[in-house]
Amino acid sequence: MSVNLTLTNTGTTALTGWTLAFDLPAGQQLGQGWSATWSQTGSRVTATPVAWNATLAPGASVAVGFNGTHGGSTAAPGAYTLDGTACTVA
Repeated sequence: MSVNLTLTNTGTTALTGWTLAFDLPAGQQLGQGWSATWSQTGSRVTATPVAWNATLAPGASVAVGFNGTHGGSTAAPGAYTLDGTACTVA
């Protein structure tokens, strides 16, 4: 599976050193990612910025993503947070 995400700062202040986190359903594993530093512990996946996208100004967006593996059917990841705050997924 390939997952492409667009993070958009809808706030009024810059996000510096952001951390995106979410849970993968059982049986899914993080593979190779891009445009962020990716890691997985249990079902929890985190992405942190690389040098060129470490700061997101208000209104700015960055595209990140990863390839993953799964056995059987797959469901969408859930419980997205950005810097510990729940995010809107559209």
